[in-house]
Amino acid sequence: TLDGNGYLFIADTNNNRIIGQGPYGFRCLFGCTEVYGSTPSQLYSPRTLRFDSYGNLFVADGYNNRVQKFILASNSCSLSYNQPTFCYNALWSSSAVTFASSSTIGTLPYGIFIDGINTVYVPNRVSNTILSWPQWSNISTNNSYSNLNNPYSLFMSMTGDIYT
Repeated sequence: TLDGNGYLFIADTNNNRIIGQGPYGFRCLFGCTEVYGSTPSQLYSPRTLRFDSYGNLFVADGYNNRVQKFILASNSCSLSYNQPTFCYNALWSSSAVTFASSSTIGTLPYGIFIDGINTVYVPNRVSNTILSWPQWSNISTNNSYSNLNNPYSLFMSMTGDIYT
C-alpha cells in the first residue's frame, strides 16, 4: 500500500510484522519482534493492509482470524482521500483494537478495501459474502453477491462496482 508521497507500506507475512518506507529507508511499525502472537500488539501472518482517510491502519491478520485497527497517534503531515501522507516520524498506537473477528469474517481473512467515505469491506471466504462496515460503525452488513466462491480480495470502483 502506498501513502500520498508514494512511500510503501508492507505486510511482511512470514515475519509477522508491518514495515513502512520513509525518506530514510524502511522501519518496522508493528510486530517488530518478528514473533507471532495474538495480543493486541502482535500479528500472525498479516496478509493485507489499508488506510482510512484518517490514517488509521487496518490489517488482515491471517492466522489470528481477525482484522486489526491501529489508530494513528501523531502525524503532522496532511491527510487526504484514502491516501494519507505520513511524516517520516508518524506514530500509531502500538496496541490495536480488533475491528472484526472470526465470528464475523470467518477464517483466514485476506483482503480489505476501504472506500472514499471510510466504509470498510472484507470478504468472508467461509460464507462467500462481502461484509461492510460504514464509517464509525462496529456492526457489519452482509452483502450477498452471486457466484462468489472463496473470495480473497476485492476492489471497488468509483461507481460502486465490486471486483473480487
